[in-house]
Amino acid sequence: MKFWTLLFIVCLEILSNAPRANEPIETKTLETRLATIDADQFAMDKDENKSADHILVKSIRQQLLNDQALSNSAKNIQIIVVDKEITLKGPVASEKDQRKILDTVKRASNDHKIRNQLEIIRE
Repeated sequence: MKFWTLLFIVCLEILSNAPRANEPIETKTLETRLATIDADQFAMDKDENKSADHILVKSIRQQLLNDQALSNSAKNIQIIVVDKEITLKGPVASEKDQRKILDTVKRASNDHKIRNQLEIIRE
């Protein structure tokens, strides 16, 4: 029974990939090329977004590291950028650190939504 079922599935697969009699081969080739071009464009757009996000994270990180008033824990927070949203995670020493970080991120990013998940840990 399994053999016949497998054979039937293989035959269906072969028939579904066979060229259609009423459709010219050039049309299918063109459709395949267009699908490939669309996929390549999507991949390039995605890479450009990743690159811009990476540059933004580096810029924010550098500004935080250069700020001598911030505590070490504040300089080592996580900065995550996904789809025009910046998420800030991690412990900070004070509310002052938290405000300075948020101000820095707001200045660095024009149109990003900022999600504040910073925790104030008093030592």
